[in-house]
Amino acid sequence: MKIIVSGLINIETTLKVRKFPIEYYPIDYPFFGINSDISGVAYNVAKALLTLGNKVQLTSFIGEDEEGRRILARLKEDGIGNQFIYPELKETPVTIALYDGESKRQIYCDLKEFPALKIRCNGAARGFCSEETVEEYYKNNELTVREANRYAEKKLS
Repeated sequence: MKIIVSGLINIETTLKVRKFPIEYYPIDYPFFGINSDISGVAYNVAKALLTLGNKVQLTSFIGEDEEGRRILARLKEDGIGNQFIYPELKETPVTIALYDGESKRQIYCDLKEFPALKIRCNGAARGFCSEETVEEYYKNNELTVREANRYAEKKLS
C-alpha cells in the first residue's frame, strides 16, 4: 500500500537524569546516557508503516542545515520516500528529552518556524505545555501544508 505521512520530523537528543526534580550539578557524566537521533511524530509513524510493509512517502519541512542533511540521509537509508521534504526552514526543529529510571520525562521542543504548527494549552494538551500559547509561525501556513499534501498525493497516484 502507498501511504503519505505528513507532520513533524526533527532531531531529538535524549538525556538520562538521576531523578526529577533535577538537582544542580556544575557538571555530570551520564555515561552512555546522551543520545541523538531522528524523531518526530511523522517520522515515527512512517517508520512503523514501513515496518508493516507499506511504501511510505514523508512530507515535512526541514532546515537548510546539517540536521536537515542528516534527516535526508537517514530517510534514504531507511527506505522512506523523501521527495516531498521541503528544506525551507532556516533551522531544523530540535527536541531535548530528559528521562529518569522511573519513566518520568520532561521534553523541550524548539520548533523553530515550523509551518502550520499551532499549540494551544487547552483540551488534550492541558498539562503538557506551558500556559503560553504558541502562535502561528508562518503566514498562510495551513494553505502551504495542504498544498504540499495535495501535490504529493497527485505525484504518487
